[in-house]
Amino acid sequence: MSSKKILKKYKKSLNSFYGYQDYEHEFMPTYDLHGMDEARMTGFVLTKLFSLSSYGKMKFITGIGSGVLSLAIENIFKSENLHYEKINSGTYIVYK
Repeated sequence: MSSKKILKKYKKSLNSFYGYQDYEHEFMPTYDLHGMDEARMTGFVLTKLFSLSSYGKMKFITGIGSGVLSLAIENIFKSENLHYEKINSGTYIVYK
């Protein structure tokens, strides 16, 4: 079965279970921030954002945890005037 047929057949399930969106089929760098403290995560994210214009979009995974990383990354995006989507409780897509 082709990927288009799979997508058509299972999109509703994918969306409800995994927060799936069509843009997940596009290439974008994905960075897993699990286990980082706030200071390390901030430096890491700011460094990666320098190349955002080359890719158009990036995915950052903070995980759920205590919420410290989620709050910090949202503050970074806002302070840098970037647009972002929270696609589930611990994953962000950021774009200009």
